[in-house]
Amino acid sequence: MRIKVKTLLVTGAVLAAAGLTATTAVFVSGSDEGPRPVSAAEAQRMAVTRFRMYRASPSAVTVRVTTPAGTTVIRAVVDHRRHRAVGAYEAGDEAARGLLAWDLSGVAVARGGAAGAVRPGESGVAGESGGPGETGGPASGAEAGALRSGELGGPAPGAEASVSAVLRSVRAVGVGEWTRRGFAGGPLDTGLRLVLGLAADRPDNAQLLAQSGPSWLRGDRIDGHPLDVFSGPRPRPQGSAPPAGHSPLAYWIDADGDLRRVTATLGTGRTVTVDVTAGHVTTGKLPEGPWKPRRNQSH
Repeated sequence: MRIKVKTLLVTGAVLAAAGLTATTAVFVSGSDEGPRPVSAAEAQRMAVTRFRMYRASPSAVTVRVTTPAGTTVIRAVVDHRRHRAVGAYEAGDEAARGLLAWDLSGVAVARGGAAGAVRPGESGVAGESGGPGETGGPASGAEAGALRSGELGGPAPGAEASVSAVLRSVRAVGVGEWTRRGFAGGPLDTGLRLVLGLAADRPDNAQLLAQSGPSWLRGDRIDGHPLDVFSGPRPRPQGSAPPAGHSPLAYWIDADGDLRRVTATLGTGRTVTVDVTAGHVTTGKLPEGPWKPRRNQSH
């Protein structure tokens, strides 16, 4: 089963915010059995998530895109207010390492120059040659390399420390060294677009969210912090029918409504995992990278 990018983003868009305080949040015990419909308080907590992401922006995230060919790791900084993100990708070896910058219109790729931005040990040997391109676009090739060490999950120790390395690497790339392309339909681009959809600048209606069929799945922990895992809202058919199908999205949310992880299941052996390694990072202005007009390039 293939999940279209548009479907993922429309589903994720329900997770905008309505005001919530810590005193109204109800943390569900992991001893409860799921899945079950979310309570009103849980819907309120889910509803605040994207708004809190927006207010905290810029954020540091680690994206893992897994396909039958292997896993690509992207360590990125995202400015949700400007809908832009920059990051360093690692598909396993020096030939499959480089920089990414993306916004709502597409992706720019700069090969190489990212040796210090993604630390050794984050990912392993490439299953095929090539970097994180999508078939038919510039920088096309294998989307992933095999992940050698580390679990597909929690933030790596010292993850925030690599933010400065990513930013330095992006700032060092000349405007003409970026190769641009539009978004394609593969798992990599689905993950990149999903990252941009994790924040919203205004609250949504928690009651409407609850009516869209999200479920509480289970309790979990990341780095020792208790979290609730929720399935995402589902598209509602025309008329008064209940939400259809199963959501491809799952969210790890803490008692205050802060997002720690989101996963998207795109089909057999194809998943995207986004870990929020730092809800807010001090970056200064995000590097202009490929968005800087060529005529303004001084050297």
